[in-house]
Amino acid sequence: MAGQVGDPVRRCDTCGAPVSEGESFCGNCGAYLDWGKPQAPVTPPTAEAPRQEAAPVEVSRQGSAPVEPPPPGTVPPVAGTVQPGAVPSEPARPPAEQPGAVHPSKPVSKRPTVRASIGDQGTGGSDDRPCPRCGTPNAPGRRFCRRCGAVLDEVVVETERVPWWRRLRLPRFRGRRIRFPAFLVFLVVLLLVAGALVRYGPDIVTAVKDKTTTPATLTPADTTASSSAEGHPPGLAVDGFTNRFWAPAVPAPAQGQYLNAKFAKPCRLLEIVVNSGASAEREVFNTQARPAELDLTVTTEDGERKSVPVRLADQPGPQHTPVAISDMTQARFTVRTVYGGGPGKLVALGEVEFFGRC
Repeated sequence: MAGQVGDPVRRCDTCGAPVSEGESFCGNCGAYLDWGKPQAPVTPPTAEAPRQEAAPVEVSRQGSAPVEPPPPGTVPPVAGTVQPGAVPSEPARPPAEQPGAVHPSKPVSKRPTVRASIGDQGTGGSDDRPCPRCGTPNAPGRRFCRRCGAVLDEVVVETERVPWWRRLRLPRFRGRRIRFPAFLVFLVVLLLVAGALVRYGPDIVTAVKDKTTTPATLTPADTTASSSAEGHPPGLAVDGFTNRFWAPAVPAPAQGQYLNAKFAKPCRLLEIVVNSGASAEREVFNTQARPAELDLTVTTEDGERKSVPVRLADQPGPQHTPVAISDMTQARFTVRTVYGGGPGKLVALGEVEFFGRC
């Protein structure tokens, strides 16, 4: 590091800007600051004294001949010059000082200089700018980071993400890559959406109506049965009372016996409610056999038949089964299995209710 004599501020070797202890890079030019290098003091230049020529002095020695003056017309020799044809004599050297004898010792390494941490030298103000590379806070006047030397004025430009339809890549055809234009991709998507609406649009509309409307009670126009026990005709299964029931003429298990209901116009069936047993009261409920499994067969307006299994619990009260069938004109319940069958017991079906919209 270079500096001025008597100046306590450390300066950059490259640009001479003042730097602080602990900074690794100059804040003005970004040059690396070598703190392990000793700072060499600068010695100001001194004015050189003018050389004075000494007048030649004639010296005579005892016992020697006197020095004759030079003949007229010749230049007397100047002290320190070599005459032509004379061999210059080597000037005398002072004797060199010889060092004294010393005992050998172990080398001592230089003690490290403890300096403040880089993270502790921030100004601590709200104007400090974090380095975009290492995040070290820097003073507002700095151009380079004092820790990593990165430029503090760098602007990070966020690249815009390319849409997926512009990133489509197809196999090359004769050295050229084929790309879909944006309008062609939009046209393909539009055709797919239109086809889905044509195929599933009515079903979507129907499902929305099923969720947003309240089902109404659907009353059969006519009710028939495969057989009926005495005093238990099929009309008692749809009369609105749970203490009167329809029962087949054959005793339990009565498998294959059915109850059929017809409707005056096609309707969409959404739910059925079944009350099994002879009554809603537990004592009367257990006196007769009860259906455990029924097969619901729905006939639509175009003659198609759809079957839905109905499983019932052995308990009194209404039991709900969701159904979603459009254009229903007829519904049939066929007995498959029963609870509590025994000699002399009838299979009692207390009440059947239909809910939907027409």
